[in-house]
Amino acid sequence: MRDIGHYMTRGECSDARIGIHRQNQDRTFTVKRVPSSINDYDPGKHDLPGPGFRLLSKDVAYLKLSSVKEADCTHYVEDAAGTKGLIIDIRNYPSEFVVFALGSHLVENDTEFVRFTEGDLSNPGAFRWTKPLSLNLEEPHYSEKIVILVDESSMSQAEYTTMALRAAHGAIVIGSTTPGRTATSHRSPCPGAFIR
Repeated sequence: MRDIGHYMTRGECSDARIGIHRQNQDRTFTVKRVPSSINDYDPGKHDLPGPGFRLLSKDVAYLKLSSVKEADCTHYVEDAAGTKGLIIDIRNYPSEFVVFALGSHLVENDTEFVRFTEGDLSNPGAFRWTKPLSLNLEEPHYSEKIVILVDESSMSQAEYTTMALRAAHGAIVIGSTTPGRTATSHRSPCPGAFIR
């Protein structure tokens, strides 16, 4: 849904007819199509400019994952000590994979956060659960409130990271709907499609 408005007019250059169903009415529009390339759209990021970690006040720490460093996760938690809350901004794409390096400092004990399925090659169409993955408690431990910010630019690794970090006791996720793109995506043409 995030991308459809951008890509709706991309393709072979000519007029295209688009149908829309809204409030129990059908409407048809003729629009000009424009050339596209696979990489012509970037949803951007909506985090705060400036350093990756900072204190917004003496009580609130802020960490944006678009510039986070896995090797510095322990230092971020140490620097947040004494605050009443940590805002983790994932309205972006994480610069490094920090699920375990950061998440292990946020949980109160070893905490399972995900289980995957895998195809059963001996029984096509069947899947089986794998063993769960856990965040294992590490020191220093951050035990105050955690707020995780997401929006339409939080996709794939950002969504997976959000899922892991929300396993911390009392963590809350705030924001708008994410794209739901935690797996490989494929493009499929839909000629003559009517959009509802």
